[in-house]
Amino acid sequence: MALLVLALSLLFIVLGGLIASHRPENTYGWLWLSFGLGLSLQLLSGADAAYAFVEQGSLVAPARSPHLLNPGGPLALTLAPFVLLLFPTGRLPSRTWRFVTWIAAVSGRCSYP
Repeated sequence: MALLVLALSLLFIVLGGLIASHRPENTYGWLWLSFGLGLSLQLLSGADAAYAFVEQGSLVAPARSPHLLNPGGPLALTLAPFVLLLFPTGRLPSRTWRFVTWIAAVSGRCSYP
């Protein structure tokens, strides 16, 4: 399962990088890039914690690492509705969708500890 998440997060990073490099003004590419980076950070956090548990004393600050890397998962969950809402132009389809974006942003903010 972790390999699938890793492959998908790398795919999202490459997709976002391609879109953002060809059209830097389009927020859609930057969202995909941030979404992939959030998933990668979450996956790295789990692997880092497992490594610190197995190899005692191998990491400089094993207690700090989860605090720095764990926000990647909630970041990806927060950006997921925006990836769907801003497709394909990087803008909302109409002004009436602003309410949905506010709900997504507030619920995403509430997911952080």
